[in-house]
Amino acid sequence: MTRHDLFRRLLSPLSLGLVLTLVGCPPPQHRSSSSGGGDADEDGDVGLDPDLDGIGEAGDTVPCDGDTVDVWRFTGDGAVDILVDTVSYSTTFDPVAWVSDDPSGNGDVLAFGDDEDPCSYPPEQYGCPELEVEEVGTLYLFVGAFPGNCNSGGSGEYVIDSSASFTLVEDDLGLDDDDDDDDDGGSSCEITDCEVDGFQYTCSTGNHQINYNYGGSGPNNLSSYVVSFTNGHWVRCSFYSSWSGSCADDTGSSCSF
Repeated sequence: MTRHDLFRRLLSPLSLGLVLTLVGCPPPQHRSSSSGGGDADEDGDVGLDPDLDGIGEAGDTVPCDGDTVDVWRFTGDGAVDILVDTVSYSTTFDPVAWVSDDPSGNGDVLAFGDDEDPCSYPPEQYGCPELEVEEVGTLYLFVGAFPGNCNSGGSGEYVIDSSASFTLVEDDLGLDDDDDDDDDGGSSCEITDCEVDGFQYTCSTGNHQINYNYGGSGPNNLSSYVVSFTNGHWVRCSFYSSWSGSCADDTGSSCSF
């Protein structure tokens, strides 16, 4: 198993043992997440981000089970910005999104979004994902939901705001539907040895991406961070204080530190 550390981007592969002495060094800054709403007009209607010049209002619903995603096809032109937003308080949820070049869910993660922007209709915690996609050609946007922070109906409704146009190619795709075991030894994942600086994960892959979200009570004002793996799995760790919190993945495994 590979150890994935909160401050990995600051360290060379030979210096991972020093991570506990570097907690005073902030990781790369990302935009802070927020639970506030979007801009509303005088009638109280919240509109999509005007900076994204959205083409239509592509969107759907997705179960809040952490294992099911919608897959959308679009064409990358080297500069596509994508915002996945909530559409009402009654259907709000905690969305997550990523882009791959493989619609099966087994391809590399080319871009990942979690809490970069406030949701127009925010869940109890966390925000909505915004992704910047620099790749060119036919690509696939995956939209899913973190378990928890979902409305009582159990499914979240969302809209995609982007300069690109999207076509739904898979509705409610189960990430564990495929029989091949990839690199994780099967569909069962486990998080262990949770600490403030990282964790052990049985479904880890060599390549991964870390998104940091600020404005919380963790080290360097972190509220949470998400590690996304090329096999489609992800782990979110949230801070309750500078030295306590919990981690959970998309399969339901969790641990506290």
